[in-house]
Amino acid sequence: MFGRLFGIPNLRRINDGVLRTGRNFTEDFYVYNVNFGDVASGANANQQSITIQADSHFEWVMSTASALVNGQSAPFSDAIILPLAVQIQDGGSGRQLFSAPVNLTDIAGLGREPFYLPVPRIFMSKSQVVFNLTNNDPAATYNDISWNLIGRKIFDLNS
Repeated sequence: MFGRLFGIPNLRRINDGVLRTGRNFTEDFYVYNVNFGDVASGANANQQSITIQADSHFEWVMSTASALVNGQSAPFSDAIILPLAVQIQDGGSGRQLFSAPVNLTDIAGLGREPFYLPVPRIFMSKSQVVFNLTNNDPAATYNDISWNLIGRKIFDLNS
């Protein structure tokens, strides 16, 4: 994991925050939030993006999502699978994260039950991450669509 981050193969973190190559780092909990606002039935949301802050890299570990259906005052139920298709483009690597857009609730849990990525994703500092979302529901408008990328900042103390 850290080998990809610092360009050094087989790099491992030990408990005191020192990398075996001698590079020091520290980490902190952080959340990037992506807001899509309201998306009408069959419509594409405005493309959203976040820029990873220059002071650190970001390791995306889990995610949550929330939305209101047709302007209701309560969030969607536990059982709903939102027909909101998303695609992510990592500007740091130039890669799309999925072979095709996937349902938001396939990769984002509710606030009390976040979705944990099988392999955490590292976004490099200063890279732009672009999000595209489409409402594939033939009848419903979704309001206040919000997606949280939850993880940690990784600060390289040798920079």
